[in-house]
Amino acid sequence: MKDTKEVILGIACRLFAEKGYKKTTIAEICKLAKVNIASVNYYFQSKDNLYRNSLLFAYQLSEKQAPLKKIISQDLPPEKKLYNFIKTVLIRNYSDSEASYMPKIFLHEITSPTGICDDIISNIKDEFRTIIISILKEIINVENEMYHPLVYSIISQCLFLNFSPVAKKEALENKSKNELISFLTNHIYKFSMAALKNYKDVECPDI
Repeated sequence: MKDTKEVILGIACRLFAEKGYKKTTIAEICKLAKVNIASVNYYFQSKDNLYRNSLLFAYQLSEKQAPLKKIISQDLPPEKKLYNFIKTVLIRNYSDSEASYMPKIFLHEITSPTGICDDIISNIKDEFRTIIISILKEIINVENEMYHPLVYSIISQCLFLNFSPVAKKEALENKSKNELISFLTNHIYKFSMAALKNYKDVECPDI
């Protein structure tokens, strides 16, 4: 059985993911968690602190249900690690599981930043980059400063639909979310591997 603190965090995570910080109220969290405001104040003291703890809890849910950190320690070819990484990112972003809470909160912070969790978000992003860069270093050898653009190029494909509701709606017209995740995983992996294999051989045209 979940304790009161965990129940509050679970409800808060879901509401912050669905509505963002500003549109989520403590009253609504209390109602859905079936607790009084004194319980929230006891465990978290303030809405800001509840928000910070909710993001950390959402991170734990993501790592539990769609783990990224363990990918780099898997005894697999780097290409398979990259495939697993892409699939995991897509599951986190487009599934209906609790693993999607963290990316949704991140998205709210991009579109309506509060600044409340900047340090937490920065740490999670650093960890995220470290994981994918370690995978890329097994696949391609380039100057260190070039790994970041490679990361952006791969991740932007994974996140694009979050920033284009129209494109997301079109993508889901004839596919379930699981089918979309599978389709995008294969496409993004093939497109990215083709680019990585030929990256050094392609010359930019003179203008």
